[in-house]
Amino acid sequence: MLLGIEPRCVVSSSSGQRVLFGAFEHETVVYDLLHHIRSETVHTTFDFGGKRIALSDELDGILAAAYRRFGLALYSVNEGIEVWRRKDIKNIQHVVLSNDGIRAYCGIQDSALAIIDLQTGETIRKIKAARSLHDSPYEKSNS
Repeated sequence: MLLGIEPRCVVSSSSGQRVLFGAFEHETVVYDLLHHIRSETVHTTFDFGGKRIALSDELDGILAAAYRRFGLALYSVNEGIEVWRRKDIKNIQHVVLSNDGIRAYCGIQDSALAIIDLQTGETIRKIKAARSLHDSPYEKSNS
């Protein structure tokens, strides 16, 4: 098997130059489409269901979300280690990255959408009654 895992989730990176493959739960591999290089397996705490993983090329990070127990975390692709974790953010259904790859829009079951700064893990703001947010490819975001 080329990837070393059996992928169940396939996600394009923020720039589209790499692809993130996730196994049923926890194991992820990044494949660089330009240089044809596969990363080491990065063990995360994402769980299956919803869209709970994302790849930021700008921060070389894997964003992993879990519905109940582990919250939201950012992992370094290069080092394979956890950079930060937010256990207080639970019931995450999906994560979407901003166009610049430095913010995440987290859709949370029965709660406000959270905009997270990926460099620090801090909540920038919350938007009530929103399930999802996507940046326009034509305008700069002010979120």
